[in-house]
Amino acid sequence: MTQATRTLLEQAQRIAADSGAQRTEPLHVLAAMVRARDDPGHRALLELHANLDLLWAEAPGVGAAAAGRGAAPIGTGTRYLLNNGHREAESVGHHQVDSLHL
Repeated sequence: MTQATRTLLEQAQRIAADSGAQRTEPLHVLAAMVRARDDPGHRALLELHANLDLLWAEAPGVGAAAAGRGAAPIGTGTRYLLNNGHREAESVGHHQVDSLHL
C-alpha cells in the first residue's frame, strides 16, 4: 500500500471508532476518502460527479462527538476491499495499492 492509502485507512479507523462502530467497514473508508481532498480516490469521486457533501452527510459518525476511542480494527468487509484492491493493482501492473484501486 502507498503511504497515502495507509493514512486513508487510519482515518477510516478513527471515523469508525468515533461513530461507535466495532469494526472499520468499507463505508468508513469511503467517508475517509470523501474527507481527504488530496487523495486520488477523492479526485476520482469528483471526476465521477459524486455528491461529496451528501456522501459525507450520510457517513457514519458525522456529527457525533469524538469519543476518543482511537481506532477501530479492520472489519471483514474492509479486508475484502483491500484484497480486491491488491488484485486490481496487480491486474494493471501497479506494485502498490492506492485508493484508486479501492
